[in-house]
Amino acid sequence: MPVVGSTISIDLHLTEDADLDSVRGATRDNERVHPTVAQRVRQVVQAQAEDALNGADLDSYTLSVDVEVEQDRVPGAPRERISVAMDVEGDDAVVAAVDDAITPPDRARLADALEEEMNDYLQEYDLASAVDVIVSVTPIQFR
Repeated sequence: MPVVGSTISIDLHLTEDADLDSVRGATRDNERVHPTVAQRVRQVVQAQAEDALNGADLDSYTLSVDVEVEQDRVPGAPRERISVAMDVEGDDAVVAAVDDAITPPDRARLADALEEEMNDYLQEYDLASAVDVIVSVTPIQFR
């Protein structure tokens, strides 16, 4: 079955009040994304995507969300990056309709919801004021 999806980047930009080890301590479990972060991100993405897809009245589809932490150094300003792959699998008619179902405003709402969730999570570690969260959601594309 065909698959379409979006790649979501959650960048945690460090300010002068934070260090990379503290941020990694909150977001990583060894070389993997911390299970709590993964669960919270997955729930937000699934809820936002389901809202958009249910509004489009699509036939049967499978939504999957994979959350990973970037292992390599991310170029530019010091930051930690969490990558999310949101994929929708279904028949040709379904995947053709996904791009229309998950509109730019839907992607913006998804980015806002993820930013809020990450800020709430970072607050639990007293890092919310020391880290700037920037979320980008790519347009839907064939995988």
